[in-house]
Amino acid sequence: YSIALVFLLSCNLLIGQKDSNDFLLSKSFESLSVFFDINKKDTVLAKKIANIYLVKAKQIDSLKIPKGYFLLAKASTGDKVFQYIDSSLFFSKKYNTRKIVSNLYMYKSEIFFKTDRYVESLKNAILSYKEAKKQANIYMQINALQRISMINELWGDYSKSLETEKFTRKLLHQHPNIENFEELNLRSIEGMGKSYTKLFEPDSALFYFNKGIIISKKKKEWSTYYAFVSRSGMALYIKKKYKQALDSLFKGNLNRKAFNNSYFPYYNYYVGSSLYDLGEKKKGVSYLLKVDSVYTKRHMLYPELPLAYEKLVMHFKKTGNKDKEVEYLHKLVNIERIITAKRNEITNKTITDYQIPELLDEKETIINNLTKKNSTNKKITWVVLGGFFVSVFILIYYFKRQKRYKKIFEELIANKAAIDSEINPVKSRNIDSTGGLSQDKIEQILENLNSFEANKEFLKTSITLSSLAKQIGSNTAYLSKVINLEKGTNFSGYINNLRVDYAINEITKNPNFRKYTIKAIAREVGFNNAGSFSKAFYKKHGIYPSFFIKQLEHENL
Repeated sequence: YSIALVFLLSCNLLIGQKDSNDFLLSKSFESLSVFFDINKKDTVLAKKIANIYLVKAKQIDSLKIPKGYFLLAKASTGDKVFQYIDSSLFFSKKYNTRKIVSNLYMYKSEIFFKTDRYVESLKNAILSYKEAKKQANIYMQINALQRISMINELWGDYSKSLETEKFTRKLLHQHPNIENFEELNLRSIEGMGKSYTKLFEPDSALFYFNKGIIISKKKKEWSTYYAFVSRSGMALYIKKKYKQALDSLFKGNLNRKAFNNSYFPYYNYYVGSSLYDLGEKKKGVSYLLKVDSVYTKRHMLYPELPLAYEKLVMHFKKTGNKDKEVEYLHKLVNIERIITAKRNEITNKTITDYQIPELLDEKETIINNLTKKNSTNKKITWVVLGGFFVSVFILIYYFKRQKRYKKIFEELIANKAAIDSEINPVKSRNIDSTGGLSQDKIEQILENLNSFEANKEFLKTSITLSSLAKQIGSNTAYLSKVINLEKGTNFSGYINNLRVDYAINEITKNPNFRKYTIKAIAREVGFNNAGSFSKAFYKKHGIYPSFFIKQLEHENL
């Protein structure tokens, strides 16, 4: 370090003099690299050093040319960056200096990621991983995997992101002596927590976020510490611990200057949502509007954006502000369309170009084993034919399923009038089946249930068997018995059936309702998430709400 410092001082004295280039040319490649790293923030000086490095490489060591172009890329902006990287890749392949190739792809991936060009970023991260794997470069493999996971977590498949994170941690802990292990480990812990958050598994998410808090605090890495504290607010919100969520979010906000561009949307969304659910609706809405404001200023898409719009649509609908409701509904529809297209593109890219490394390794092992056993082209032909027949089978299954769904849809529409009565089947009673309940008691509970249904109180997400029993002046045992006896299902099924049929009624009658996302509809009719709504819908009618809406839109064209 002291030698580099003396060198730095010497060069600072000479920069600008006529013989400065000669002075720099006299230095070793290693010295030039050190000097570049020290001055990389001074782009003018950094570019001068990079140019000298490249000139020197062309004169005396062509194997250094790829790194010369790489240094120029790091000191440049705009399209020049990609031109220099492509030049570096060209000469790396020409002179067979492939150790740098993984870094080059990774650098391109980072630049694309920072400018929201996620598909290009994913493509280059995949190339970086594949190249690093060929070179047995564990450090770059993990870097590439974490970038792939990050992109999938933002816009792709959360389950795939989690699988990638798990494999990354396995690979990381198999090589505890690699460079920057601690940094990669903390990044891996954060990735696990974020993936579990997106999959609505807050306890698992908090396990990893708390782990990150402990490690970063112990190492006094305060930027990382506050990032983990802030992230834990997301998981706490999902657990409906709104006050604790706000405490974590506000505490993490103390270090907001150290966070990246994705920080403000998620911070404002979770703060706004927590305040809103605590009853501070005006204050909560002000934070949700900030999410829209960030998008308006930067035109950068974030996963929290449609979620914020959904909440704003619901809020303005409840407050009777029709203009605002329509405004944010329009924004929601547009953003969902853009994000869905982006998500599909990234998911397709992942499926075609990238498999979870464990599966990739397994595939390579199979191929190697087949090669060792002198497998013939005949075997390959059988594999291709097998794949073809499997594809045909899947296609036939798909069309049969669509045909079945369409038939169910038509029956649903044709028998719409019968749906409402389906919830309350009439059954003959005998003394044994009533469990000792008197006829008067049964009728009284049924009358109260009719009132409960008429007032649409089943739309409240907080309704439970206990709270309903208390509301109608009965007990849980009697209420449960009457529901089983008269409704033909348990309490959960009874509530879900009411909500599903209310949703069908609204979707059928109200065209605007169809424009909501499945998640928004689920919340509107009382479900906590889209998954439980879709599951209940399918259980009752044999098709999914997304198909029902799509078919209904098609019928009304």
